Amino acid sequence: MVKYFKLLVLVVMCTLCSCCQSDKPLYRIQENGFYGFVDSTGTVVIEPQYKYVSSFNYYGYATVITEYSLKEEKSEFGRIDTLLHIKYGFIDKSNTLIVDTTHVLNMSLAQLQQLDMHQIYKVCVEKFEKGELGFNDCIDGGAIQLRAGQYVVQNAKNKLMGYMNLQGDTTIAAKYEACNPMYGGVAIVSRVRDMSSIENFIDDLNSTIIIDSLGNELTKDRYFVIPNFAGLEQSWSCKIIKDEEGNIDFSWLLLDKQGKVCSDTVRCTHVYNSNSDVYIWQQNLFETPVYSYIDKKGNWLTDLNHDGSISFFEETFNDVTAFSDTIAGVRVRYNEIPCWVFINKKMEYISEPYDSVFTFRENLVAVKEFSTDKKNTKWGFFNKEFKEVIPYKYDKVSSFAEGLAYFMVGNIEGYINRTGKVVWSHLMK
Repeated sequence: MVKYFKLLVLVVMCTLCSCCQSDKPLYRIQENGFYGFVDSTGTVVIEPQYKYVSSFNYYGYATVITEYSLKEEKSEFGRIDTLLHIKYGFIDKSNTLIVDTTHVLNMSLAQLQQLDMHQIYKVCVEKFEKGELGFNDCIDGGAIQLRAGQYVVQNAKNKLMGYMNLQGDTTIAAKYEACNPMYGGVAIVSRVRDMSSIENFIDDLNSTIIIDSLGNELTKDRYFVIPNFAGLEQSWSCKIIKDEEGNIDFSWLLLDKQGKVCSDTVRCTHVYNSNSDVYIWQQNLFETPVYSYIDKKGNWLTDLNHDGSISFFEETFNDVTAFSDTIAGVRVRYNEIPCWVFINKKMEYISEPYDSVFTFRENLVAVKEFSTDKKNTKWGFFNKEFKEVIPYKYDKVSSFAEGLAYFMVGNIEGYINRTGKVVWSHLMK
């Protein structure tokens, strides 16, 4: 009996150790052009050995990319299309190759736009091929992930996308033009569009729907854009509409994961998702964006005279950050000099001016010191009382994520912890 009890204890301890290891945050590093990972103390856990890796996601998997290039290919209509070629697989935190790096995606510009990867691929391809990607660069756009046991795959012949599980079985057939990773049991996919018909042009643009992990379609209507439900229960989604005079407009609606509409219609260029109950509203005026904040019903928080409308010159900002809890950053003018300040949900200024700011993360915010001449200002970190926690001394920083933040000073870059201690650094080329 004692023997069996000892065996049981050993099994439990091994299980607990395994769980602790999988929950332990790891951070990307790069040495001699290869990527690996360190823990929060800067100890190397996975030796640098990969040409590119993403950060580990919530499920404990990181994307490994071995090939990344651009090539041209003739489409069925005779047009030349530029394709982004990616070869990828996935590892876990014990550095086990969970999915071998044999899967390939060849994505057109239209598919890249649907996966929100069109802004990064050209620059990153050049850096990747020259071996100049930095460890802080991201080239997958979050679109290639192993989540909840499923990942995106592509049919090599027709270029359509679907999903596969860890056993290599097809879980959802490759019948969509573009597929995003699974978030919270649902995924955003785009149905195949027939852009050859002018009459159906608007319908073809509205091709995006929500599916569940079994491939069941959850949205009755189709949308132009549905952002991923990344840690969210609701997502602001866009439908392109055409009025009686033939003018095209963007209609934004708040959807839940079942495709149910949870808001009134908001007409604007963009509404951004948020973890708070306040959302960024954007309207482009002659290609110049202005910003405000709205609630779930679409009411403007900057409607200062409460007339149900908004003045683009008096009740908007030139730039903003998302709200974190009750605080957001907005771009204003201080003695006629552009600067950033923080506001509360009453739209009241609650801080001194800064040259630039990020969104609060883990109760700290990166801010750049305000200067009238804009020369040689540095970044530091403040708390929610706007007290200095880490002094101004960095040329570049990121927000804190799982206890560490990226920094760069001169030609040295790495990670600092919440006290400002450097836990890992290296000399840039």
